[in-house]
Amino acid sequence: DRDSFQLVSEHTTVLYPTKGVSELTRFTPEKVVEKYGLTPAQYPDFAALRGDPSDNLPGIPGVGEKTAAKWINQFGSFADLVERVDEVKGKAGQNLRDHLEAVKLNRRLTEMVKDVELPKTVTDLERAAYDRTAVVMVLDTLEIRNPSLRERLFAVDPGTEEAEAAAPFVEGVELDGTVLGAGELKPWLAEHDGKAVLGLATVDTWALGSGSVAEVALAAADGAAAWFDPARLDEADENAFAKWLADPEKPKVLHNAKGAMRVFAEHGWTIEGVSMDTALAAYLVKPGRRSFALDALSLEYLGRELGPAAAADGQLAFGADDQAE
Repeated sequence: DRDSFQLVSEHTTVLYPTKGVSELTRFTPEKVVEKYGLTPAQYPDFAALRGDPSDNLPGIPGVGEKTAAKWINQFGSFADLVERVDEVKGKAGQNLRDHLEAVKLNRRLTEMVKDVELPKTVTDLERAAYDRTAVVMVLDTLEIRNPSLRERLFAVDPGTEEAEAAAPFVEGVELDGTVLGAGELKPWLAEHDGKAVLGLATVDTWALGSGSVAEVALAAADGAAAWFDPARLDEADENAFAKWLADPEKPKVLHNAKGAMRVFAEHGWTIEGVSMDTALAAYLVKPGRRSFALDALSLEYLGRELGPAAAADGQLAFGADDQAE
């Protein structure tokens, strides 16, 4: 804010955006004089005369920045200008006299308070260990869902060794992933579907009452995992997958099972045996939550960060490595 120019000194400068946030100008005492023809200490006097609609400070009709700066330089200060207000000639001078009480109030409001007792010192504001879980919860609450944002934030400040040692999370969840080709899904299911439960995740689209599944991932509790493209399944694979999906005795864990059921129905597949829906569980625990993104829930409740590859559209790219080859 330009009002902060009055704080500029030999020890304090102000970074002011001159073109969006991409270009910043550092205001020193010399820069303030160059810009306004006034010292930083004179800036509140100048601002009171100029007015500022954004701060609801009315200006004087016919008086802009040039006239305001001229008066301050001519009379030395706002107080001296008020004392000698009858010496100001012309229509601008009459407008000043007509609006003098409003301008006096402006002057009180433009002076920044510099003697507030603060509960913190500069030392207290030194960078310290931060709570990653709390940061992710804030992003979740604000509905900031860009999957790379948290990574970029933590890359800027990864924390000290002490902070990392104290952090209650494990970096990443390792899966022994396999990319399945035609004819390989049926034997994979035969090997793994006898285990306690399998997790199921999809990359899919849904719009205007129809949808499709682009990618499917399966994971077992022991870390075994597989990814496949439904379009590449052969008949035996597709029949085995459809049978496994529809078997209520084969427990499955999904995140937002309703969405998967809706899209799978477009392929003629029915999902039975859903033993856990993590999105629904999160809703029951905290109905007021604005977002139920799986990565945020994992960090909050499990203390584990998910680090999947990301496709260009922001979806989880389960088979990104295989496709890159």
